[in-house]
Amino acid sequence: MGHELVDFLRARLDEDEATVRSASPGPWWLVQNHFEGDNVVQVRSARTEGDAVHGQWTLVARFTAMPDTAITRLRMAADSVYIQGMDPARALTELEARRAVVELCARTVCAGPGVEVTRRERRQATAVLLALVAPYREHADFRAEWTAQEEQAPEGYAEAEAAAQAQAAARAAAASAPPPPPAVAPRAPVANAAHVG
Repeated sequence: MGHELVDFLRARLDEDEATVRSASPGPWWLVQNHFEGDNVVQVRSARTEGDAVHGQWTLVARFTAMPDTAITRLRMAADSVYIQGMDPARALTELEARRAVVELCARTVCAGPGVEVTRRERRQATAVLLALVAPYREHADFRAEWTAQEEQAPEGYAEAEAAAQAQAAARAAAASAPPPPPAVAPRAPVANAAHVG
């Protein structure tokens, strides 16, 4: 499962990056307009040519035929702020962070026979990859086993984990127990020097 999962994530991240790079470059500034009876969210992005910076308008979202109510305006404002936050520069930074996490986990999950990896390390790295793959569940190449694996633990893991927890509890109890009283040497019987007779 490890290699296929890592390859799937790498491919999705590459697709996401291509999508982000095709968007208007950032930074984006928020502009809200109302026209033609529609609520429209626009952002303005900076475009540079040499030292000159030009602004360009991009239609980001159009909310058609929504009633002009306070709730609609609040939702539109929240949507606008969210859309503005999806600036391509930020999206690329997030993609690079996710890509770095995938590569770190791949070292463990895809480790060859000569690399020493514990079950626990492999399980934790796999759990991280399964969390990262969750947004792609609707993709045609997504495997159902990647969802089912989230609840499964390797064979014998539960017993080993319980034993490790019991040992840790015993160590903690021993560390918090009060120290035993100092040992007292038994006294030798004292012979009576005076004998009453």
